[in-house]
Amino acid sequence: MTKEHYDHISTIEKIDKLNSFASSMSAKDAMAAYKSADEALLLAREVKYSKGEIYSLFYLGESLYRQGRIYDAIDMLRESLNLSDENKDTYAQSMIFTTLGNAHLYLKLYDLSFYYYRMALSACEENNRFESQAMIFNNIGEIYRELGDYEQALEAYSRCLDISDKNDFKRVGMYATANIGIADYETKNYQAAIYYLEKSKLIAREINNQIIEGFSLRHLGLIHSEVSEYNKAKAFFEEAMSVYNKTNETISQARLYKDLADMEYKQKNYLESLNHLNQAKELTDGLQDKRLMINIYQLFANIYEALNEYKNACEFNNLSLKARKEKDLQEKEHRLKSIDFQVKAFEALKESKNYLEINKQLREKTETLEKVTKELKKINQEVKALSNMDGLTRIANRIKLDSYAQDLFGKAYKDKSIVTMMIIDIDNFKEYNDFYGHLIGDEALIKLAKILEKSIEGKEGLVARFGGDEFVIVINNCDLVEAKNISKFISQSLKAKKIKHEKSIVNQYLTVSIGIIAKVPQKKTTYALLMDFADQALYQAKAKGKNQTEVYENLN
Repeated sequence: MTKEHYDHISTIEKIDKLNSFASSMSAKDAMAAYKSADEALLLAREVKYSKGEIYSLFYLGESLYRQGRIYDAIDMLRESLNLSDENKDTYAQSMIFTTLGNAHLYLKLYDLSFYYYRMALSACEENNRFESQAMIFNNIGEIYRELGDYEQALEAYSRCLDISDKNDFKRVGMYATANIGIADYETKNYQAAIYYLEKSKLIAREINNQIIEGFSLRHLGLIHSEVSEYNKAKAFFEEAMSVYNKTNETISQARLYKDLADMEYKQKNYLESLNHLNQAKELTDGLQDKRLMINIYQLFANIYEALNEYKNACEFNNLSLKARKEKDLQEKEHRLKSIDFQVKAFEALKESKNYLEINKQLREKTETLEKVTKELKKINQEVKALSNMDGLTRIANRIKLDSYAQDLFGKAYKDKSIVTMMIIDIDNFKEYNDFYGHLIGDEALIKLAKILEKSIEGKEGLVARFGGDEFVIVINNCDLVEAKNISKFISQSLKAKKIKHEKSIVNQYLTVSIGIIAKVPQKKTTYALLMDFADQALYQAKAKGKNQTEVYENLN
């Protein structure tokens, strides 16, 4: 054996060891996994070791995903997928497809996520990777859970647990156990949630999986925060943070600081809340997570509003709107990129020497693909309906409001018609929630949403939940007189419901304050500007004693 040949073999062995180390560190230290995979990639390209390059790219993508650099991760994973396709490495493909599914699930691009999970299942079947199959069922459960279909979600988690229990896949079963706990948490079945999260935490510690350990601890903290057990919540959050600090899970650390800020905000500890929020923002500035940044900006705005620092509140509200637009643009560009990637992959496949053989296999799998297409169609329909809907009140959410209002403003500007915007806020709702509990609070929000929808029946307009106890109505061809009548209808309808509010400083029953602006949009009039005017009117209604309506024109 020549020295050159010996050196070549030694380099390949080193690459495999580096990738093996990256794999072992994946759930413990994302940065360490990245550094090891990066070194392996350089060596693999130097000696033209295709297999080493495929797995190096995969572990780089996986570690970038764990660090919150989602779009960079997707680009790296696609590069790995191209190479694995050229080398017919279906084992690597099964892992790549799964992680691509996870990344798109994080971005809430459910149709693409479902597509990648189905491709992963197919690849796992070819390689008898039953453990990976179980994990994918768990991940499909995550899609259904995020879409609010808890029955389908629990069915998918159960399929994962069945496979895991039969084959002693403790690690995968741990994920499903944790996610069942999250489903119970989201449906406010807190005792069951604590049971499953405590169980997943113990399994995670047993097998040294710090990602799920931190995940379980964080959600145990969220549960105790929900029921106002703040000392217990803080203890769980601090324990979760100590775990995340060991793993370089930047995105998880940022979320946790946001949770701590939320908890302090609930207790009116505004300075402590700002401190945690600044730490969250500092971490999020280096990430590609616009959704988290939007939530952070919104909480900044809420805190400054509570401190009567309206200039700062307005500034962060504007930053939130700007980040939302950037997120929408980023997601659109990513979808176009994804389509382009799939087209190029298909063109490359057509030129392959094995095209005829592969085409034959595809024909044999037509029936399977048709079933997948039907499932994708169903998911797409669910996504289209639910991505624009507030999960609690079943009315439009802020995403739908943004797109609807922008289209309506364009039409109104062209037709020179009056647009009315109304912001409706429940008086002393925090005190209501604290006294009666969040479940009763949710019922009140649902009742108010129905009243708001009834108030604009037959009109060209939209009712949306803007966040918390704040709702927005936007109506075309609606002058100030009609807007005041709508406001009167809302207040009188709510009064007729006689929803008891013993902790209100305004009335013995639940009441609302309303801010109104009615304008013909001009060339430079934006939806955000009219929202700001309506918000100023709402502030005045609150300042004058609440349970009343204020019009923006009257402020001057």
